[in-house]
Amino acid sequence: NTIKIWDVGTGELKHTLEEGHNGAVLTVTISPDGKTLASGGRDRTIKIWDVGTGKLKDTLKGHNHPVSSVTISPDGKTLASGSRDNTIKIWDFDLDSLIQRNCDWVRNYLQNSSEVSQEDRGLCDDIPSSI
Repeated sequence: NTIKIWDVGTGELKHTLEEGHNGAVLTVTISPDGKTLASGGRDRTIKIWDVGTGKLKDTLKGHNHPVSSVTISPDGKTLASGSRDNTIKIWDFDLDSLIQRNCDWVRNYLQNSSEVSQEDRGLCDDIPSSI
């Protein structure tokens, strides 16, 4: 249930990632920039890790069976996962795109809801709309 990150040049163990998957880790991949690791496991989840710190950043859920394959696109903006449920899922990994879409979704609420504080109304002001 662990992942070990090694320095290939020195053979030094950098991190042991232990507190992620509940079951066997079946697949791992590292982003082209070397900063992010994605792992898939028997627990049907994909875990996203910071290679530098060894910290878990996120958990992606969506498969009904163990995740047997993960890969990150050459531009680092898309993750694909394959599962024993006979599906392939494509995940948007582009943080800027995710922020833009979420701001598009919440912008009207931020600007018009009486429940939003004045200082929070401008949270998305610097994010261009994709609509």
